[in-house]
Amino acid sequence: MAQCEYCGRNINFLSKKYYVYPAKMKGSLEITQATIICKDCISKYLTGSDKSEFDKRSNIAILIVKKDFKEALKVLESVFDKENEADWYSKGNILLNLGDAGEALECYDEALFLDTHYIKAWYRKGHVLFCMMKFMDSAKCFENVVELEGGGNTGRKLTGWGFPALFCCMIAWISANNELVNKGKPSKEVYATTGMWVDKCHSLLTRPLPVYEDERGNLKYVTLVSPELNETQFVDYCVANFHKILDEIEPSVVAEFKSLEDFEKEH
Repeated sequence: MAQCEYCGRNINFLSKKYYVYPAKMKGSLEITQATIICKDCISKYLTGSDKSEFDKRSNIAILIVKKDFKEALKVLESVFDKENEADWYSKGNILLNLGDAGEALECYDEALFLDTHYIKAWYRKGHVLFCMMKFMDSAKCFENVVELEGGGNTGRKLTGWGFPALFCCMIAWISANNELVNKGKPSKEVYATTGMWVDKCHSLLTRPLPVYEDERGNLKYVTLVSPELNETQFVDYCVANFHKILDEIEPSVVAEFKSLEDFEKEH
């Protein structure tokens, strides 16, 4: 018989068990193992079913699409739950669009403190750290996304957040290696790791890939980089066209709210 690690209640063998992945410390870059909790406890950490609150949360995504980030933040603050990782994720994205990368990073850390398996938060945190030129920490965040998406370090899962994270991970390692070289402190380990990620991305981006579905649910296949480029030319092209490539492959989820039903679908 399992026991809820939050309230200590025994969970019957046939009862529904829920798994969460709280971090050991805030700001950690590590993924943790599962913690088992009961349905009553999981319900406390998810968005409630109150109609007015639901409507407000739904409106946040609309405001973000309209680029009315100040109003979106105002609405989010009116229903904000500090124990809800999705609220922290949404707030981080809004603050990032308002130009406050530092506070956005703190929001992603709060989200990941509650759930180290929160893929979107790892992805966004990776980008913030990259912009702060913390390239190896950024790469670790993207590696976590690839692992959690089920691809390990192979990148075999090309949908969702895994493929753009694989691409961003390569760019982060290239940037880390270049920074060390420019400082006159080249690292064989960093160089080797960079080469590994370049090799993985080169084999993927130079062939037709299923990037996203159209309105009928059909996959669109695109070749993002010419297969005629060797690895050196490939790296130069990817660095020069980083944002162009990312626009093709990156999901656009910038606001999120989770119900118990959504949580069960993900876990």
